[in-house]
Amino acid sequence: MALTRKKRYKNQTMRRSKIGPGTKAYAPPSTPVGITSLTHSGSTLLVVFTAPVTYTGNLPTWTNNSQHPIGVSVTSPTTATVTFSGATAASATVIGFQDDSFRNLSGGYVNAGSYTTA
Repeated sequence: MALTRKKRYKNQTMRRSKIGPGTKAYAPPSTPVGITSLTHSGSTLLVVFTAPVTYTGNLPTWTNNSQHPIGVSVTSPTTATVTFSGATAASATVIGFQDDSFRNLSGGYVNAGSYTTA
């Protein structure tokens, strides 16, 4: 019975070049979060997400009627109330790219874009 030796490389770069998908070098894929509905009332905006989200403590960089958020209240895992600096309107609410205020459990951001409020 012959003993086999473990293959050893002379330098570390050969071993490091064998890193592929599924190793620690790659971040796991994350699923984006969608918005089901936006409902405005006075200076508040009720947001309903398609999946449970966590609030990171940072104010969103959203805009509605040229107003910016001044407070956030999470009422359920899929619902949040965002308070704006002035009256909101039944116009487009703009959500910036990779806004880190709301994330899902896999680390996904809220889909960026312009959403019409009801």
